[in-house]
Amino acid sequence: MVKVSKPQQDLRFDVPAVGVDTVELLHELKGVVLAVEAGKTILLEKEELLKEANRRGIVVVAVSGEKK
Repeated sequence: MVKVSKPQQDLRFDVPAVGVDTVELLHELKGVVLAVEAGKTILLEKEELLKEANRRGIVVVAVSGEKK
């Protein structure tokens, strides 16, 4: 699963976010990687999110949203 902002998304009002529920849903769907856009995605309850991802065997990575 990849969580990134839309090209014209106004990050002052609408910020991409993931949390423990995201990890649980990803696990139910048999996903193994959660990629978030670095510097533009809020990790809700970050410590709990990472613990749950680790417990479920899900890798969380931050990726650059910039095109080269």
